[in-house]
Amino acid sequence: MKINYEMDWIKNNTLVLYPEDNLDLQQYCSSSSSSQKSSYTLYSIINHDDSLNDGLYTIFCRDIMNNQQQWFEFDDEIIKYLHSDKLCFNSKAYLLFLYGEVDNRINENAVFVKLFLI
Repeated sequence: MKINYEMDWIKNNTLVLYPEDNLDLQQYCSSSSSSQKSSYTLYSIINHDDSLNDGLYTIFCRDIMNNQQQWFEFDDEIIKYLHSDKLCFNSKAYLLFLYGEVDNRINENAVFVKLFLI
C-alpha cells in the first residue's frame, strides 16, 4: 500500500525479488545482534491479487518438516502440489514467512520472521 499525491490509497505492485534460500538480513540487523542468525529460508508466501479494497488471497507453503523442496499452493478449497521451480515469484507477494536454521535443521531454537511487502 502507498498513498499517492492525491491522498488516495493505491496498491503497490512493485516486483520485489527475494531468494528461496539463504536470504541474508545481516545489513538490517543491529550490530548487537551480529552473532545471531541473519540468513533465512523462505517457507511461505501470501499473495494478494486484485485491488486494494477487494481481491483474492492465495498461499504458497513449503513442507519444512519433511521435504524442503516440496511446495503447495492453497487457493480456497483447492490445494495443488508445486515443485520449487514452478513457484511463481511475482508482484502479488504481500507477506513472506522465513525461518533461520540451527545446524541446517528446524528445531525448537529456530527463528521465524515475517516480512511485509507493502
